[in-house]
Amino acid sequence: MISSELLMINPLNLAVAELFVLRQQYQVKTALHGQAAVDLMLNNNFKTEPIKLVLMDLQMPLMEGYAITKTLRDLVKQNKISDTPIVALTANDSIDDRKTCSEFGMRDYLTKPIKDSELTRVLNRYVKKWFVEYGKCL
Repeated sequence: MISSELLMINPLNLAVAELFVLRQQYQVKTALHGQAAVDLMLNNNFKTEPIKLVLMDLQMPLMEGYAITKTLRDLVKQNKISDTPIVALTANDSIDDRKTCSEFGMRDYLTKPIKDSELTRVLNRYVKKWFVEYGKCL
C-alpha cells in the first residue's frame, strides 16, 4: 500500500469514493461531519504522515463544506496545519459553484456521481505530485 493519507469528508458518498481510492492503494482517513474533519486535521502528525489531499463534500452535517474549508484555510494561516489541497465534491456543476469553491480555497472540483477517471485525475494531480515535489517514491 502506498504511504499516502487522504482525508475524505463525505458521509453519503463515502463508500463509493473510499472503495475507489483504496483500490488505487492509497490510505484513507474519514470524517463524517465537519468538526470531526477539523479535529482530524489538527491532530494529524503532518511531519510523519501528512495528509496529501482532502476530498470535501459540500453537503455535510453540522458544518457545511464551505465553512469547513474556511476553517481549515484559517488554520493554515495560523500555521496550525499544513496547506493541504482541498477538492470539492458536489452534485452542482455551474460556473458560479466552481467560482465559489475557488474563492473558499478549494483547488479543484468533482461532481457527483464521481467518475473513476475524474477521481484518478485528481489523485494524479495532487497526491502523485506531492511525491514528486518531496522526493518520495511511490
